[in-house]
Amino acid sequence: MKQGEEHGRFTTIVVGKYLDPALPDLPQIDTHAARVAELLRHLGFAEDPREGGTSAPEVQGWLNSWKPAVHRILLYWTGHAQDDGDDLLLFCSDYHDEDNPLGRFSGRDLGKLLARRPAVEIVVILDVCKGGVGANVITDAFMTRIARQEFPIGREPGLAVLTSARAGELARDGAFADALDHVLRVGPPPPTETIDFWTAHDRLITPTKLYDAVLVHLEKSGAHQRPELLQSRSVREFFPFFINRNYRANRPDATVDTVRDHAFTESDLLEHFLVKFRGIDTPTADGWYYAPRPHSQTRITDWLATGDGILVITGPPGSGKSALLGWLAAMTIPGYRDHAATKNGDTEHAGLPAEGAIDAGIHAKQHTLQECVTQLGTALNLTPPEAGWQEPGPLIEQISQLADDENRTVTILLDALDEAYPADQTRIATDLLAALAAQPRVRVIVGTRPNRQDPHQRTEHTATPEGPWTAEGPLIRALTTDTDRVLRLDTDPGSVDAITTYVTARLGDPTTSSPYRDQPGLAADTAAVVAAHSDGIFLFARLIARSLLSLETPLDLTDPHTAARFNGGVAQAFEADLASYGEDRDRVYGLLAPLAWAEGAGLPRRDIWLALANALARPGVVYTDRDIAWVLEHAGAHIIESGEDGQTVYRLYHQAFNDYFQRNIDHTTVHTAITHALLDLTHPA
Repeated sequence: MKQGEEHGRFTTIVVGKYLDPALPDLPQIDTHAARVAELLRHLGFAEDPREGGTSAPEVQGWLNSWKPAVHRILLYWTGHAQDDGDDLLLFCSDYHDEDNPLGRFSGRDLGKLLARRPAVEIVVILDVCKGGVGANVITDAFMTRIARQEFPIGREPGLAVLTSARAGELARDGAFADALDHVLRVGPPPPTETIDFWTAHDRLITPTKLYDAVLVHLEKSGAHQRPELLQSRSVREFFPFFINRNYRANRPDATVDTVRDHAFTESDLLEHFLVKFRGIDTPTADGWYYAPRPHSQTRITDWLATGDGILVITGPPGSGKSALLGWLAAMTIPGYRDHAATKNGDTEHAGLPAEGAIDAGIHAKQHTLQECVTQLGTALNLTPPEAGWQEPGPLIEQISQLADDENRTVTILLDALDEAYPADQTRIATDLLAALAAQPRVRVIVGTRPNRQDPHQRTEHTATPEGPWTAEGPLIRALTTDTDRVLRLDTDPGSVDAITTYVTARLGDPTTSSPYRDQPGLAADTAAVVAAHSDGIFLFARLIARSLLSLETPLDLTDPHTAARFNGGVAQAFEADLASYGEDRDRVYGLLAPLAWAEGAGLPRRDIWLALANALARPGVVYTDRDIAWVLEHAGAHIIESGEDGQTVYRLYHQAFNDYFQRNIDHTTVHTAITHALLDLTHPA
């Protein structure tokens, strides 16, 4: 929402005084209603103040005339109400006799009336006693009425009714208003293994998630009332409505565990980094565990100081390409290196790049050529053509002109070329990256796997000095045929030392319940054993370190069976991690598997992830929202939390995990199941 733009409109009906002496006056109700109204204005809603009294004819007249021509409207009603068995009766000020229907407003009539509003998204909040029956009655009447009408696609109206108490429950004075105000201003309660809420990636909050947060807040406050929610919408929970005041458009991607442990900062410095380097990992992506790699860092920073053209950083899956490039990008931000040093306690990084050495960068995962061009143009703050960024030519011209105008070298970073949209990978390599590198005073540094055709292909001679992975795949050949411009991390002589440092830091982290945290010597010895078995693969070391952290006591390194624990590769280590969940192993597998098929930044939490999990589940297995909350709580180390299009999305921690779930499976069958699941969401039974 732009500054000054109206998010929606609302009106309030507050009835605190009654003619009937059997209905006590509510002297504090105006104060609570004013608090809610102020909150709604704070969330971007403009108020349509109601004039006149609160008698039934006056309320009826106002509601009949209230037809704001906006996308979102909200009605807040507070006062006395009565559960009439099959309806909710909302008392107006002129109510005076139980046997006289005048002075009451029917929930069923309210639902019919709202169905005639032009708004697409409607929310009713009833802060009344015994209001639970109203959620059902109002929604049913609303749906019955709109079923008789035809609407353009995408303009079918949706209604959510949120009540402060369920049928038969009394609403404590001010309790609901307090809860509503707290969760929408401050934020939701911490997530649990049965429920999760919105995050800083969500621009808007759905009524469902608001209900969840208010429910938990009321329970924790000791209020003896529970809210009720019912909503109707063509696509289930897809009903984003309330502005999230804690929304951060540039919040860094991180593992769910890291986010929930608050293990990264959200400083202005990091915000600046994320605008300039879109999607590039930072040292915060998995906590502050980056281990210096002097050989590779020096090679890159020497090139940044005196080199030209292109430099390709490659290596097998999990060899630390993204971590190295993320460290490199972060260290070029003025002031960030000191910030990072404070977090990881290491001010002596080898081969520090010059501040400002890289001008912009993007992570190409699932991106098309056009998306890469657009994101680079935005990161460099360049003016797009009138029709927008369509092809790389205009971007290349502007970047070259920028270098000439400022009389300097412009350096671009692109990571995960091999994870870009498959049909566009070669064009991104040739038409964008290689073409940029061919311009005078323009340089490009690229991170990619060594062999696009088969990421698991090995050479026949695994003991060659060049390492076991081929670095002459078609994608690298499209970038450069000069092997001196290819830095292979699998041949980095410092990999074992770096992995030892990394695992030692993980095992000795004083903020965890690690069995090694008070035994630094044993932590270092164990880390050295892990590194010796890692074959230079950081992802393998990460998985092994995670398994060691879950132990009650440290491993006995003298036990001959201990070494067997470290044998195998990333796939075996990941399989062992899944097995560590015991009877929940299949549950974790079934819930993580859909993320392997995610496009873009990940799968939306709202409905999509759950729908795909059930579409791909074994016969007889049905997952619920609670299962999603559970896997986020218990397997968050394997899940990246990100944001896309103003909502929270999730993907697997590493492309190697995607490979694990996609191996030995019929891709056509999976995509067919996913397609049907998505169609079912838009046309529910």
